Amino acid sequence: MSADGLTLSVVGAGVPAAEDCDSATPGIGCTVTGFEGDGSFRLSEQGCPCWWDTNDLSCACCTEGGCGCGGPDVEGTAVDETAVKDTCVPCSKWWRCDPQPIAEIVQSRTVYLCDKNKDGANCVGGADEQPLVVEAEYLDYTESHNGCPSWADSSVDGACCRKGGCQCGIDALRYITPNLCVPCDEPERCQSENVVATWKIGEWNHCSQPCQGEVNGEAIIGTQARIVTCSDQFGNVLADSACEAETRIDYYAGSDDQSQFPTKDRADYEAFWKGGAKPITEQQCNLHACGDYTCKKTATQELV
Repeated sequence: MSADGLTLSVVGAGVPAAEDCDSATPGIGCTVTGFEGDGSFRLSEQGCPCWWDTNDLSCACCTEGGCGCGGPDVEGTAVDETAVKDTCVPCSKWWRCDPQPIAEIVQSRTVYLCDKNKDGANCVGGADEQPLVVEAEYLDYTESHNGCPSWADSSVDGACCRKGGCQCGIDALRYITPNLCVPCDEPERCQSENVVATWKIGEWNHCSQPCQGEVNGEAIIGTQARIVTCSDQFGNVLADSACEAETRIDYYAGSDDQSQFPTKDRADYEAFWKGGAKPITEQQCNLHACGDYTCKKTATQELV
């Protein structure tokens, strides 16, 4: 098949080979060669009237059974509809006018964390979308990240897909955008192809001691603990190493209300989800000296 997908070379032979191939007798197994596609249906690249403007003779001349491609250029679209007016295809196979390229294996790709679709804006692969180069062999179904309307919302600019590829939908707070194409029979890859791994942090539990003291020369110091786990923006638990290697930031964790913040404890963690070194899970607490009367604040801010 040719690179543009329009011409298919056909070769066949009968076993055993027929002896009277010149007779063109139906059913005999003669060797055949030929082409299916543009090469068989076009007489010339131009010279015939375009169907949308019969005074324009710059369109292809087609054989019987062939139809010319193209149409009037539609203003406001990213595609030049007249670009294929020099092409003829079988009238029954009009989709060949716009053949999809085949998915190809690449050795690296760039992924983005873009949330702009939540405001109706387009993701354009800018530096503010936290680009990350992934070095791994990958079967790429995305012909271009922009240039085709989103299948979920035609007002949003999306990716143009290769054959067998389908655009992802829009879930901006989890960084799913229509700027990625995945195999149509594997839509779950819209989630797995672009994961941001971040630490999920629980609140500190109550301190084990109300104050710091000493008994028979042995120090009594309170401790408290919290749960810290690694997961992606969909809540899937990941190995700690995934978060330790993460360089990007998740500003939402799937929500744009107060629940998006990782923890009320801002002393050692910012108000967004991130990776890097694992936050501590245990610390000393209530380090003031014990006296005859000691009070402390509980999680409900009550003095006891």
